[in-house]
Amino acid sequence: MSGTLFKEGVLPSSLLPAALTQIEDIEALLREDELTLDQRRIVEKFLMQAKTNYRNLENLALGQRPSNDLIQ
Repeated sequence: MSGTLFKEGVLPSSLLPAALTQIEDIEALLREDELTLDQRRIVEKFLMQAKTNYRNLENLALGQRPSNDLIQ
């Protein structure tokens, strides 16, 4: 696959476990009571982006194009 962002030999599917762990870690952070409202909003944006990244990796692993879901 030419023009890929991945190092040679790195398959998108091999990154899925790390991407899922990232989502789980962010969700755990959101369960903490000590976050301010502003911090919670920022962490929620990170969570949305992590989920988009995961979906894009899944799509790439299936040979599909990644989505254009980017957080502005």
